[in-house]
Amino acid sequence: MKSARWPPLPGSPFAAIRSRGAPWSEDQLVALRAEGEALELELGDLLRGGAAVDAAEVQRAIAAWARHVGRFCPLTPELFAGLGQHYVAHPAFRARYEAIAPGLAVFLRDAIAVYCRRMGALVPPIVAPAGRPGVGRSLP
Repeated sequence: MKSARWPPLPGSPFAAIRSRGAPWSEDQLVALRAEGEALELELGDLLRGGAAVDAAEVQRAIAAWARHVGRFCPLTPELFAGLGQHYVAHPAFRARYEAIAPGLAVFLRDAIAVYCRRMGALVPPIVAPAGRPGVGRSLP
């Protein structure tokens, strides 16, 4: 079952899982997809509500997102930080998250960077661009 919210990306977790005979049934994949979409919507709500990327409720949601993504592949803090950067750099991911809430791709990248730094990853500081949360300051 395809979701309009999941762009058909080469190498997407669901395509890779299906191609290698994943341990999940179609029903389990649908449930996993729904879980992921619920987390994305929660993060969009946090952004719209004005939460900072380092706020406790945002970091709890990012930790849940890390656990969710980690079900599909081994996930180190460095890989997770790279994935956050990919959410902004890849046009399909960026469009997906911007459709949920304007600014969500950047919000995710920055919140993931905070989370990964707290997990000990060497993630370079990100200076938020003009017009985005955290304007003119390096994120923690």
